[in-house]
Amino acid sequence: MKLSKNKKTTEADVQTEDMLTEGSTETTQNQSDHMDVKEETDTDIQIVDLNAGKKKPDAKKKKLIRRIVIGSIIVIIFAVIIVMNLSAKNALPMISTVEIQKGDLEETIVGTGFVNTEISKTYFSPVNATLDEFPYKVGDRVKSGDKLVSFITDDLAVATQKEELSAIASDQDYKHSLNESAKAANEYAIAKANVDTYRLLIAAQRNYINDLTASISGIKNTLADTAQCARDGIQNKINSKNDEITNKTKEMNTIILDESGNPVGGNSDRYLQLKNEIADLSNEVGKLNASINSVYYPANTIPQDRQLADAQNLLSDMQSYLAKDESRMETAKNAMLDSYSREKIKATNESVQLTAEQAQKDLQLASEGIYAEFDGIITNLPAVSGGPATKGTELLTVQSVSDTMVTVPISKYDLAKIAIGQKAELTIAGNKYEGVVSRINGIAVKNDSGNPIIDAEIHIENPDDKIYLGVEGKAIIHTNSVKDAVLVPVETINVDMAGSFCYIIENNTLVRRNVKTGISSDVYIEVIEGLNAGDHVVNDTMATLTEGMAATEMPSTPATPDDAATDTISADTASDNEVSTDSAKTE
Repeated sequence: MKLSKNKKTTEADVQTEDMLTEGSTETTQNQSDHMDVKEETDTDIQIVDLNAGKKKPDAKKKKLIRRIVIGSIIVIIFAVIIVMNLSAKNALPMISTVEIQKGDLEETIVGTGFVNTEISKTYFSPVNATLDEFPYKVGDRVKSGDKLVSFITDDLAVATQKEELSAIASDQDYKHSLNESAKAANEYAIAKANVDTYRLLIAAQRNYINDLTASISGIKNTLADTAQCARDGIQNKINSKNDEITNKTKEMNTIILDESGNPVGGNSDRYLQLKNEIADLSNEVGKLNASINSVYYPANTIPQDRQLADAQNLLSDMQSYLAKDESRMETAKNAMLDSYSREKIKATNESVQLTAEQAQKDLQLASEGIYAEFDGIITNLPAVSGGPATKGTELLTVQSVSDTMVTVPISKYDLAKIAIGQKAELTIAGNKYEGVVSRINGIAVKNDSGNPIIDAEIHIENPDDKIYLGVEGKAIIHTNSVKDAVLVPVETINVDMAGSFCYIIENNTLVRRNVKTGISSDVYIEVIEGLNAGDHVVNDTMATLTEGMAATEMPSTPATPDDAATDTISADTASDNEVSTDSAKTE
């Protein structure tokens, strides 16, 4: 009997088998000398019957041999299991990888939206009038130049004529007010000129009176000064005489008198002389005092006084004339229009004129009616045929069918990819059209799933009469593409705070490789830096990967052009599931 293994065993396997062989040999020798165990050099184990060809043993010996063989087989099975477990513990974990290829990658966004107009015109009533009958309904198509609404103008014509008459009367009142103001201004100018003249004359007359008064006072003051000088001269003489009397009196008092009052000694002559001189001086002082009170020079200013009186009378007349012209000037001033009043009556008149002009224009507009400015469809019609229309109220809305677009919702993940000017392919009611992204809404709204979306407007470059507003349209927006780029499956790229990275195996060790990525699809992502075609990158999504762990690469098959994938996801699905639409082709 022989047990063999397809692969060469390891050193541990050989040792285990040796041990098992020795054990089985000893057991056989103890039980029977007819059995021998041989170990082959190629690690296969053989059990050889040495008594082959001899006499068959009896039944008892057969049972014993059978038990020995069964026990040996069980021991060998357990040994094999132990060897396999030991080999599994020493083997490196195998991780799947993919070989990097180059290829073309196109980034697109595919979505569905609704056809809308780019030009919408709402027409409002230009007048207060009654609408004439019209045949239109919501949804009717109109051509540029079609008459949409007519007005009945009888009442409007009467109102316009009234406004014109009011404008004529207002203009006449305005002109009359200006004429009266001009007259008052002329009267004011004359009165003011007189007032200015009188004020100058009065000022000059007052100066003349002041000068004349001063002249008269000067004459009188001059004569008074002369008299005062004469009195001052006399007073000086009196003072001089009194001084001599004082001196002589002092000298007399030095002379000694006897009891009878006569001088003693030889001083009698001097005493008598001083006495006489004092008496003479006293007489002279008395005469001077009498003359000082009689010194007076009367002034003759009668002519000057008459001139002063005449000048004062003329001043009084001038002041009377001044008061009258000041009153005339004030009256004229009140009758004049100041700048505020002038502007006010001007504005009032202009307002009336504008009202009349507007009434005329309204009548003209009502007579002309309202015409369609472009080919389109009536989408709203609040006006009632034959009913009243108030100026400024909405009558109808026409939306263009020549300038149309498809509004497609864009998820926040695709927002960075889309840009104005990108080309698009549109399918509307089975018909193909060319489009271009013309506008990206600046405000996000939430879709039915509660996810924020941004509406992108795609202008239809080649519209025709098969386009209907409000129908659903499909759009494929070409956002970006690359040729002959390094592409890897998206699941191989990881992102953390340091940036994008992947894992590769170098020397049986898992190594982190930082990369710079470009555009991506749902299947592939472009690698700009960090990897090259032919590199192997880990794509095992089941194992727990840790940088630096021991690992070996599982054999893999490189991607081929047959592996190219194109994915299509509608925009409403992208909005709900937060995914974008792209396509990729690998080489």
